[in-house]
Amino acid sequence: MITIISSIIIFLLVILIHEFGHFIVAKLNGVSVLEFSIGMGPKLFQKESNGTLYSVRLFPVGGYCQLEGEDEDSENPGSLTNQPPFVRLKVILAGAIMNFLLAFILLILLMSTSRVSTQVSSILENSPAYSSGIKTGDTITSVNGKSVDNGEDLIKIIKNSTGDLDIAVKRNDEIKNFKVTPNIENNTRKIGVNFTEEYKLKNFNILNGIKNGTTTFLNLTGMLYKFLGMLITGKLGFGGVSGPVGVIKEIGSAARVGISNLLFLLAYININLGVFNLLPIPALDGGRAVFILIEMISGKKISSEKEGYVHLVGLIFLLGLIAIVTIKDIIKLF
Repeated sequence: MITIISSIIIFLLVILIHEFGHFIVAKLNGVSVLEFSIGMGPKLFQKESNGTLYSVRLFPVGGYCQLEGEDEDSENPGSLTNQPPFVRLKVILAGAIMNFLLAFILLILLMSTSRVSTQVSSILENSPAYSSGIKTGDTITSVNGKSVDNGEDLIKIIKNSTGDLDIAVKRNDEIKNFKVTPNIENNTRKIGVNFTEEYKLKNFNILNGIKNGTTTFLNLTGMLYKFLGMLITGKLGFGGVSGPVGVIKEIGSAARVGISNLLFLLAYININLGVFNLLPIPALDGGRAVFILIEMISGKKISSEKEGYVHLVGLIFLLGLIAIVTIKDIIKLF
């Protein structure tokens, strides 16, 4: 049940923030918005205001923003098709930009409340900690008799230490002691462990949040583009791609661990959608943006009919790709 509820909330937020981007930029630029819907399927509630129908629909699996003249010609001066190229470009790109913006804000908030704990998340094989008997899940409580409760302080103590270290750890409510001889790598003493991140309001530091959140956002975005590059060049197999079923499985796992992991996954999925949506593939916003850029360079607008055929081919390709990935994810479950 927690997987279903979490997945509905995540998909609803990701899609709605994307569609809200199109909606707000269209409204700000005088583009006619026919309908903004929360959910899909039969209408449960609707209200019209300033020429736009706002509706809530039965199935909470996203929503949509219907713009006049988005996929067809229109005589209405306020339709999207009758706007200057730069206005159309802003409206088209706004959805992905909102996904990036939400991810950026979430990461800043998460990193503002995060700190490195003293719980061991992983150990490098054949490292000093590994050889001494320290295990993943242990919580280091003291070094050379000095109590520690902060991972960053612990790393500094190890870095500035001399000789062997007497490390006490808490394991299953029992204190165990180990003697560890650090390795020296790049003039830095290390014992070969990684520590878990903990997220608590008492750790709140907005300056750290902005710094670390920005770094994390750029790293995740760069990693996704690198991943796409490896797929295109064949350096990475198709098996590394996950569809809706795979995403739902990950959402369920994150929800069971805690709210911070779920929020991090929400940020990551928003970055994924933003990056994917900007790809220059017909039917995606990136593909639509390519047509607008061609118009801006050439000074000639491509007919809506011809553009529509290209987007139809792109849509068929994307639906086929989603079907293949979904089948692959289902097979993995068994």
